[in-house]
Amino acid sequence: MYAVAAAVLLAGAAQAVRAWRLAPGAPPAVDIKQLQQKAPPPAAPRAETFADIVGRNFRQPHQEPAQPKAPPPPEKIKVKVVGLMIEPPNSCAVLTDDKGQRAVRGVGDTFAEMKILAIDETGVTVERGGEKLRLEVEKPQ
Repeated sequence: MYAVAAAVLLAGAAQAVRAWRLAPGAPPAVDIKQLQQKAPPPAAPRAETFADIVGRNFRQPHQEPAQPKAPPPPEKIKVKVVGLMIEPPNSCAVLTDDKGQRAVRGVGDTFAEMKILAIDETGVTVERGGEKLRLEVEKPQ
């Protein structure tokens, strides 16, 4: 009696497994031989990949990379305004540089690598290297 019950139970389990494999959406059958085959190993990296590491001297103490230097501060203006002639629109400034050269310049002119943008009663507005600067009239000593 137990043998008949076991046989019926075993037959029912086998039929359930067959039905599960044939059901839509069931996982595909797996081929054991494909699983046992090993994938080829990945290609070894080329020696050039490690050139930076191989070229290092590991016996020296560690040194941080050099920090980039800050740009130098702009040069001090070596031009003085020693006089002004105000007569709009033809105002002029008398300028002198560190070499002692004097020049009379108007708006739009250049002197010592500076372009004169404006002239008024108190000084001159110039542009040097894209930066606007104000030069006041030098007081006589």
